[in-house]
Amino acid sequence: MQKIRVCHMADFHLGGELNVKNSLREEINNNLIKTLFEIFRMLEQAKVDIVLIAGDFYETSSVDSRLLKQIKEILGNFSGNIFISPGNHDYVSLESVYREEWSDNIHIFLDEEIEFVEIKELNTRVYGFGFNHSHIYDRKIKDIKINDEFINLGVFHGQIGNEINAYHPIFKEDIENSRLEYIALGHVHKRSPIEKLGKTYFSYSGNPLGRGFDEIGEKGIYIGDVTKNTNNMNFYKVSDSQFQIEDIEIGNFETQSDIADQIRNKLEKKFGKLYKKHYYRINLYGYRNENEFVNIDILLQFLDDIKYIEIYDFTRFRVDLDKLARENTLKGIFAKELLKLDVSNENKEDIINLALDLFEE
Repeated sequence: MQKIRVCHMADFHLGGELNVKNSLREEINNNLIKTLFEIFRMLEQAKVDIVLIAGDFYETSSVDSRLLKQIKEILGNFSGNIFISPGNHDYVSLESVYREEWSDNIHIFLDEEIEFVEIKELNTRVYGFGFNHSHIYDRKIKDIKINDEFINLGVFHGQIGNEINAYHPIFKEDIENSRLEYIALGHVHKRSPIEKLGKTYFSYSGNPLGRGFDEIGEKGIYIGDVTKNTNNMNFYKVSDSQFQIEDIEIGNFETQSDIADQIRNKLEKKFGKLYKKHYYRINLYGYRNENEFVNIDILLQFLDDIKYIEIYDFTRFRVDLDKLARENTLKGIFAKELLKLDVSNENKEDIINLALDLFEE
């Protein structure tokens, strides 16, 4: 049975403005290019036949000339076939870099109507189209007609849903009726599992590398063999570094070192030995006495062996309920009634703090 080895990636957003602190922007943009280079080196070693890039490869339709040169070199050196379907960010404008000359192994779908490219030696057809504007309201894949003598692949940028949307609406019946062997999707930055409707497998690969705290968790690409009847596409992580947002409740402490140890222990327990390689936004919660405080600058010094960390203090002073209950105020009356309840001290702390917030409004 004939099979082809396929890679599916999307949503690099190369050259984009990043929603992170200035100190991180250059590092992340450099990491994106390094990651792209490493991916194609891995694909070469894995003898991948076809790479499907499902849109928003760039952040915009115009790209810095130096960045463009690097990208053309990386993609042009690959021995397999590369197919790009421009998305709503990198749509094919009049001045789009996609209209320039590219290496023979790279096919870019420039038209907003679906077309296919046939690779005779692989007995494969690849279907795709390119956004020519930032919005598309038509269900482009609804009327695809395939030839079952070929392995048929699709690479599309769009949004699956039950209603018309502005980013190429894809209904599930469109996927099933397409009868394509595999559909590589882009637009959604969170990876989806490989799913199947009818005979058609499909997925969102998500973006290969997180670019900020709005793109958290493990990122990567899909690689695997596809035949007329089978699909063994698997997810591959392409970087040890991830963006993570962690809510950490701290217990009793005497020094800032104690807090730092609590943070470190919880991160290591959750992320294992590689925990230092991640980018963290830490939200601290919990209760502290009036003479206790959190000094973020000192905490950052204790944790400076971690790749990147931001810390935000949402801890609260512990309320002395007995003292508050002796006050001749609404707060005091509430505290007195709360003391009568058969609930844990921890729950009483939560209740009184919520009530105090309401009293302040």
